[in-house]
Amino acid sequence: MACLPLPCDTAAHLALLTYDDARAAADPRATVLAFLESAYQAGARRAGWDTSKLRTQYAP
Repeated sequence: MACLPLPCDTAAHLALLTYDDARAAADPRATVLAFLESAYQAGARRAGWDTSKLRTQYAP
């Protein structure tokens, strides 16, 4: 898992986005969404999910 410029422990597969870090970002909403997407993708890869089969045309 690649770490964002945030506290991250790749050995424990843990990434943290603190409230203060999100609020201090130039675009807090985009920062939180990018963090959540990154966490989802990392978890999906680790679980061996084929995320292309989970995509829908109704929620791009």
